[in-house]
Amino acid sequence: MKAGRRSAAILAVVLLAGCVIPGVGISPYGRATTVHPKTGPRVAGELLAANGDTVWLLSAGAVRSFGAAELRSVDVARHRFGAKKTFVWMSVAGLGTGVALLISCSSYASTEDGSADCGGVLPGTFLFFVVTGAVFALFNEYSSKHHLKPDDTPSLRPFARFPQGLPDSLAALAAPRAP
Repeated sequence: MKAGRRSAAILAVVLLAGCVIPGVGISPYGRATTVHPKTGPRVAGELLAANGDTVWLLSAGAVRSFGAAELRSVDVARHRFGAKKTFVWMSVAGLGTGVALLISCSSYASTEDGSADCGGVLPGTFLFFVVTGAVFALFNEYSSKHHLKPDDTPSLRPFARFPQGLPDSLAALAAPRAP
């Protein structure tokens, strides 16, 4: 009985560890950010700084500034486990589990002549994991970013490379905002 409890405890620890989505990690750089202006295309880059009325982004090697009044929304990376990664991992897990179940089914349910009715085990398991993965992918994609409104620009400061504000040396390089 001791071995059974120990195995259950080890299995619980392994499964619980798999439920944790790691953060972006500590970096001296700003978080990956996507700015959605009211007019024009969205702009992705590194969040350099933000204050009450301006957001500065390093995008394609240039410092760009956006006024809070010009923005529709701002998305800041929270973790890197988005929809694509979730869907890929669930597909791999579904395929692996389906193959393992197919092998065990054919060895367990086989008759004396060696035949077994296990043809639906692999596709059924894979389909279940893919459908479940698609649902989780939606949730992980949404939770992978902080979705902020323009009036929330001061809350961007902890995610910026320069949370205290843009240094004067970089402010001179920032492209002027459109009126």
